[in-house]
Amino acid sequence: SIAVWLVIFAIEGLMIATRIVTDSGLTIGFFRYLNDYVDCFPASAKAWTVQAILFGAGLAIYVVFTLLACRISEKRYEQVDVQ
Repeated sequence: SIAVWLVIFAIEGLMIATRIVTDSGLTIGFFRYLNDYVDCFPASAKAWTVQAILFGAGLAIYVVFTLLACRISEKRYEQVDVQ
């Protein structure tokens, strides 16, 4: 759970930094991309598509790693089973 919290803090930090950079008038490509396409309420259909792709990728990664964790736990349980 520590790793999850670190990821959450990093992502929130990026979104806060994006807003600060955008409001200050600087034009840094990466922050402009985050502001245009990864914002909470994107303005264009292309931005919604980018968010849908990112959501799908995250969901796929979650499913794969959950199934992998289940398989590993099954093997370890069989090794420790004392019946």
